[in-house]
Amino acid sequence: MMQILETAIIPIEYDEYTKESALELKHILEQNPQFFKAIFTHYQQISYQKNQNSFYLQSNNTINILEKMYAGRADNCNKKDWLDKESGCSLLLYTINKKIKGAYDFSEFPEEEIIQFITYGYIHETKDYENIESYFINPEAKQQAIEEWLYSKYSLELLNYLIEKQYKKIVERLLLGREENLEETLNTMIRITSEVEWFMEEQEQDCTISTSQEETDNLCKEFLMEIDPSLNWYNLFCNAKKTGVFIENQNDKRVIENKIEVDDWCVFQDADGRWYIYSPRTGTIQDSIYTIHEFIHYVVRITQPVLEDNVCVLTELPSLFFEALMRRFLMTQGYPQEELEKDKYNRQLGISKMSSLLLDVLFYIKNISHGEKITLEQELQKEKKRYKEWCSNEEINLDSLKENIIRTMKTSIEELIEDPLFVEETYPYIIGYRYSKLLLDKVDQDKNVITDMINITPILNTLTPKEILTRLGLKEKDSQNLNNKKGLIKSEKN
Repeated sequence: MMQILETAIIPIEYDEYTKESALELKHILEQNPQFFKAIFTHYQQISYQKNQNSFYLQSNNTINILEKMYAGRADNCNKKDWLDKESGCSLLLYTINKKIKGAYDFSEFPEEEIIQFITYGYIHETKDYENIESYFINPEAKQQAIEEWLYSKYSLELLNYLIEKQYKKIVERLLLGREENLEETLNTMIRITSEVEWFMEEQEQDCTISTSQEETDNLCKEFLMEIDPSLNWYNLFCNAKKTGVFIENQNDKRVIENKIEVDDWCVFQDADGRWYIYSPRTGTIQDSIYTIHEFIHYVVRITQPVLEDNVCVLTELPSLFFEALMRRFLMTQGYPQEELEKDKYNRQLGISKMSSLLLDVLFYIKNISHGEKITLEQELQKEKKRYKEWCSNEEINLDSLKENIIRTMKTSIEELIEDPLFVEETYPYIIGYRYSKLLLDKVDQDKNVITDMINITPILNTLTPKEILTRLGLKEKDSQNLNNKKGLIKSEKN
């Protein structure tokens, strides 16, 4: 037979088997009356039996969850203005970081408390008290709903914060503090980025020509001997192979400790101060192209100190130039052109994807540089204007435009959280690719271009972009001479 236990908040219906539990629950509720009054405001009673208009206690898990809602944390969540914008921005940053990277360090708070705090706030705002148990028993299942709630409230605040950081990095590291050059620099970056050929949702193409490790090494050696008669790079490559500079094993301690992505070919410096090349082989002809690209980075790294306070925007130019030369070399060695075109296409596709993401961020940075906050209304007005220019005869679907803007903002936020150095690591690929195409055209008439690039590569970090281009017989405005194929270009934010 069910009985009623009166409390200061809400009656509890129990039977002889649940009496002890009901008394425990009464004590928990009266420790935090304000919060629990809000939670149970829509119910007539709490019951251990499923009844209409009752909050059904399905298991002891619910009591354990309610017990964790201590007064300080829960009362804060119950206030009207319980979370300021800065704190909400931090919680959204935590949530996205956890999704992308698996964890985020809020050193002053245990992770469990952060998750609970976000969850309490979400339950309070949505008033979804009936499902309170499911939020805590299986938080992963509710993650998307909670994430969308945080996005809807704090994404603009977070985007402005992240773009402000990118703006400061450009001034400090690319312009060395010369903020007066920012407007011209941003305009140049936007122009160059917007002129990249745009591939719509294309997939990378798989190379099918298999090569062994020995074949890859021999091809790289032959290529280096051909481009550098002094054999300096050939000898350096041979020495790197002998001394363990190349690491293929993804389980290598140095790869793990430096948090290298499993499939990410790269050059990295270990704690011992040595530079290594992580080379996760694909077993295809692409391995020789990737090897040359990273080996050129290795040449730069071992001959020049890493400059932490500034960034050379042409840092990818030598690697992109020599990887393109490697493709040409492989064709002379009888490898199928269609296979090498696949690798070239994959590079173009990668540059296209980078430019699409970067262009959005650059436009945001320009807003910030003019002292303007990024707002949904402002972006909607810009998008409407661009839409009229591109589709003058079509009616504007405002809901569709708004969804596109929100999607773009979300993509930018996640990209900037995943890679805090996004602009300075992405732009060198875009501008380097453009100039490498110009230099390849010059190679056919002047082989000295290769020699000039070999001489510049070891001292790359000591030269300004203008000095590099001058030594290569290029001018900064030369990149404007490349064809701008309007139909394939993303010239404005989309």
